[in-house]
Amino acid sequence: MQQNYEGPYKHYERPSSKRAIINKTGSRAWQVTVIFLVVVLVALVPVVHHLSSAEKTNERVVELQKSTKKKVHSKLKKMRKKKTKSTVQKQTRKKTQVNSQDEIKTKKKISQPTEYTVQTGDSLTSIADKFHLTVDELIQINQLDSTGQVNAGQVLKLK
Repeated sequence: MQQNYEGPYKHYERPSSKRAIINKTGSRAWQVTVIFLVVVLVALVPVVHHLSSAEKTNERVVELQKSTKKKVHSKLKKMRKKKTKSTVQKQTRKKTQVNSQDEIKTKKKISQPTEYTVQTGDSLTSIADKFHLTVDELIQINQLDSTGQVNAGQVLKLK
């Protein structure tokens, strides 16, 4: 190019390098930052999804527990009503019977069993409730360990 300028811009020379200098290290840093953010987001998406689904699962479990408690509670109420009805019927039957001495003799003859064979699903608590005992009494009578675990088919002594 010719460097001979005429006119008002004689003092200005055309620069040999470009005015817009591209900072290669600066643009590289931005590229690394963007790639890092993308990787972090890709990694976080499944984690957040898992956590949100776990919370929903926990809520479902709590709802199921509440509904089963309500069902059990309503069944217990029904059973109690049936028991009270049957006890009222038994009491009226007893009043109508003439020989109360015969009843006393039959009650004395009926005794609780002295042994019980553990069924599947039984626990010490349920067995103790059936025979009007405490769990501690059952453990002492049968010389069970402190965990109080019983197995199906095991024979327990009752007083």
